Amino acid sequence: MKICKKIDMNNFDIIEKKKQEINDLKKSFKPNYSVKDNQRKLEYKLVKKKAKTFRKVSNDIKTITEWVNMIKTGEGIRILSNKIDSPSLINATMLQGEIVECYVSTWAITNAGLLALKELQDTGAKITVLLDITHSYKWTFQSGAFKMLKNVNFVFTENHSKFQCFKLKTGECINYIGSFNLSNNPRYENLEITKDVDDYYFFTNFVNDVRDDKNNTQKSLF
Repeated sequence: MKICKKIDMNNFDIIEKKKQEINDLKKSFKPNYSVKDNQRKLEYKLVKKKAKTFRKVSNDIKTITEWVNMIKTGEGIRILSNKIDSPSLINATMLQGEIVECYVSTWAITNAGLLALKELQDTGAKITVLLDITHSYKWTFQSGAFKMLKNVNFVFTENHSKFQCFKLKTGECINYIGSFNLSNNPRYENLEITKDVDDYYFFTNFVNDVRDDKNNTQKSLF
């Protein structure tokens, strides 16, 4: 039996500090700083990223699809590989069927991850992303990602967990659990792929608990 425990935090000093920094970023900016301008720059970078990595992403998708198709409902496989980038997991899963809901947890996120989320957002899927408040939150705002991914529900806490969980329109769940961040990373990563509905709710309930717990990091973040 899998048990999902809520996070218990007693020290909120760092949380309050980060919330204040976020509010400062949202309210006012220096003359040479503009979220709108940064959003345009980010969108331009993503277009270049897509063209530059098209062949690599295509190869990743082929490999991931082969792995996923090996698994029956309720089963899973374990993999150690340095052959794929984790944002490609999103792209590959989009080919498995219409995604109605997606939960992503990562410590760090880069342009490759933003591009994959943007493409998934454009399909109308409901997306929730759990990020680390001590690392990723400021870049998410400053880069323009928060404005660009306007339909993505960002949740912040002191987070180092990594997973991607998808629910398809057919009811099938595909989960990727491992050591990877949502980024390009040419290193060996451990990865478990399952088609287990219990795994899906184990991880997604954790994110929802972090988001909804009024005594936790997410309290009045926005």
